[in-house]
Amino acid sequence: MTTTTKQRRPLTVYKASAGSGKTFTLAVEYISLLVSDPENYRHILAVTFTNKATQEMKLRILSQLYGIANSLPGSDTYMEKVMEQTGLGAMAVRTNARQALSLLTHHYNFFRVQTIDAFFQGVLRNLAHELDLTANLRVDLNDNEVEGKAVDEMIETLDANPEVMGWVRDYINQNIEDEQGWNVIGAIKKFGQNIFKDFYKDHERELNDLLAAEGGKFFSRYTALLRSRRNTLRKQLVDPARELVALTGQCHIDYAGLYRRGLYNYIVKRSKGTLDNEPTPAGVQKALQDASLWTASKCGAADKETIKDMANNGGLRLLQEMETRREELWCEYNSCVQTLSHLSELRLLNAIAKAVEESNRNANRFMLSDTQGLLHGMIQGSDTPFLYEKIGVQLRHIMIDEFQDTSRMQWENFHLLLQESLAQKEGSLIVGDIKQSIYRWRNGDWKILAGLGNDPSFRIRECSLGTNWRSEANIIRFNNGLFTAACQVLNDRYEAEQGDPCIQLLDAYSDVCQQTARKDEKGYIKLTFLPDNKEEPYAETMLQQLAEETDALIRKGIQTKDIAILVRKNKTIPAIADYFDKHTPYRIVSDEAVR
Repeated sequence: MTTTTKQRRPLTVYKASAGSGKTFTLAVEYISLLVSDPENYRHILAVTFTNKATQEMKLRILSQLYGIANSLPGSDTYMEKVMEQTGLGAMAVRTNARQALSLLTHHYNFFRVQTIDAFFQGVLRNLAHELDLTANLRVDLNDNEVEGKAVDEMIETLDANPEVMGWVRDYINQNIEDEQGWNVIGAIKKFGQNIFKDFYKDHERELNDLLAAEGGKFFSRYTALLRSRRNTLRKQLVDPARELVALTGQCHIDYAGLYRRGLYNYIVKRSKGTLDNEPTPAGVQKALQDASLWTASKCGAADKETIKDMANNGGLRLLQEMETRREELWCEYNSCVQTLSHLSELRLLNAIAKAVEESNRNANRFMLSDTQGLLHGMIQGSDTPFLYEKIGVQLRHIMIDEFQDTSRMQWENFHLLLQESLAQKEGSLIVGDIKQSIYRWRNGDWKILAGLGNDPSFRIRECSLGTNWRSEANIIRFNNGLFTAACQVLNDRYEAEQGDPCIQLLDAYSDVCQQTARKDEKGYIKLTFLPDNKEEPYAETMLQQLAEETDALIRKGIQTKDIAILVRKNKTIPAIADYFDKHTPYRIVSDEAVR
């Protein structure tokens, strides 16, 4: 359905920091839609990122519907918000809430509060016929295990596939050059996990076409072309430095001690083929401007004159040519070097993808991670996303929680669905906070949320939830000050290097300051910067400090069940548990601690 700009209904976007009531807001919106029309339960989809969040949301919606219907005091806040949202009186709200609760419990399969994966799996099951998927297809979640077994099978059959063996050999040689050893099976398995990422899935078909191009010889020809261009560029970058070294050698003077500090070493390094794009040293920059600045202070008058003459008679020109070529050719040269270093990996990645595909076919298995890519290919170019109609309902209200962790492919799959829902009804919304983007390992892209206002498909109505209902007042003030200052420090550093402020960083942290809902001045923060030296090793000092601080908190009346110790890596936990066991009366309770 096509709508004009004036007809487009707004997409509500909540920018909500931690503890600001996102779940409350989503629940109120969901309940308000049900209260305004109890039959709406068939037309609402709310998606989250974890099963735990899904269960929490469902429980809250059902319990608050029950509380509103039965005038329970614990639901008074929800009641006020729902009345405000719907414009209905108290009696109508309670009657509709009771009816909506009855409909939900009797038609629970239409209670669509789901994880993103669960929703798209449901769509996939309804498309089994169109996708030629068998009825007994098994969905597997463990990408790494399946990929690891497929790599093992591929390695075992290398004798029958000399082409893949060549790619593996190239990969081994590359690893040896990088001083990473020859036993690369573990590295190949880790590297092969890239086949499950959105970027690879987006370009997999292009890669297959290139591998098959020119009778399978495209990559060989392209590699030879890149090597030739790399060698040409390398010669152009190195030649001026070698000519300069040869020119200085004609004067038979120990230039290592007579040149301006750093200049001689810089020229020699370039002449030996050590190429990089590091900033030109200050001494070299001065030497580029004036031949009289080539000599060191200890250089005698005669030697100074000799070096100055050499610089004026070709040396200065060669030094300037060396730097000019580096500015002009470095980017292309480095692109050739980097591309060549990854070409064998790219072909090997394609072989791993085919091995996984064959393994899945033999096991009648479908990978959960393939769902997004499969649906993405079907959606693209479709004016009406017929595949969403296959789930058996018409979705008019879409709610997406933790939107900052949405991947680019997930967003493109949802895009048409949101457009369709907004063309029919108002009430779709997105909740997210860029600062809480943590799921990059699932291809989450916070830039989608950051750039949502520039999407011409939507008319955005942005709302903020500025009050922190979870933390104590002192904690909130501390965070406000810390993250505001940290953001400014990073921006100042960025601006000093780049010349312009980091707009993305400033925008992301523009709403970092929160208001407190607490009247009492409570909350305790203590920062300790620990040394790390032979006299005071960090690990020992950290364990001692943890024990002392825990003991001090308990003496102040804090219960052990209210204390948690957070660490960066699990391997640290057994050491902490062991120290507490031997030196304190307290015990650490966790899965890792009992190992």
